[in-house]
Amino acid sequence: MFNLPQQPQSIGDVLSNGFRLYCVGFKKIIVLLLVSSFFATLPEVLADFLEIDIIDVTSDTIRWTPSHFLIIILYILSMLVSFVIYSAIAIQFWGIIHSNTPSIKASLKRGLVCLAPILFASILYGLAVMFGLVLLIVPGIMLSIYLLFYGYFILFEHDGIIASLKHSYQLVRGHWWETAIIQTVISIIMMVVFVVLFVVFIFVDPTIMDFSEEGTHELTGVTLLLSLLLYITLDLSVSLITAIVLVLFYDLKMRKTDDGLQPSLEKLS
Repeated sequence: MFNLPQQPQSIGDVLSNGFRLYCVGFKKIIVLLLVSSFFATLPEVLADFLEIDIIDVTSDTIRWTPSHFLIIILYILSMLVSFVIYSAIAIQFWGIIHSNTPSIKASLKRGLVCLAPILFASILYGLAVMFGLVLLIVPGIMLSIYLLFYGYFILFEHDGIIASLKHSYQLVRGHWWETAIIQTVISIIMMVVFVVLFVVFIFVDPTIMDFSEEGTHELTGVTLLLSLLLYITLDLSVSLITAIVLVLFYDLKMRKTDDGLQPSLEKLS
């Protein structure tokens, strides 16, 4: 059984407990991760089948066809599917923390219900951070940390769009530096993953960085497999980060209130 301490955790404890949560929940989320990777790879497979260069879509000589728009729509759909799946993964982890894990079906259903609010909140989050960066850079960085948890307030607390951003700010207030340090560690993890994957891709297929008109970007069997492995690796990394952020979310809620720890999962079971 997975248990988190009932007292405030150090930064190291949050990171290690996030990794423990990830390991405990891995069997529950592996199918969701594979489905997410499959949908992420699907547009590339279809583009190759239709012989569409998905990299050179901005060329002046390109002739837009219905197939191009089909690929774009498929990319958008794959993104929406990822939103729902990662919401379901977060619900699974949150349920493990509270020993009240809903079914995968119920988690996906909740993720689908919250899709529109999370998307709109994400747009507002992005605009707020962008506006802060344009002003003096520092406000944008601060807002990116203060408003970090809006999605979890929508998923677990049934907050509205504005309320989720407001409650995230209130949750982080007074603990900005701890949250920022953990977010920095998370960013470093993602940077390392991207660099490693980039090096592997270049080593296996050096032509992938050839953006000249003579360059080709067709998916061979090897590059298709690498593309799938890329998305699987990214999904594994993002799910680990989700687990860490949820442990931080739990810790901050415990610091703020004694009665705010129970997630709204009863209707999901």
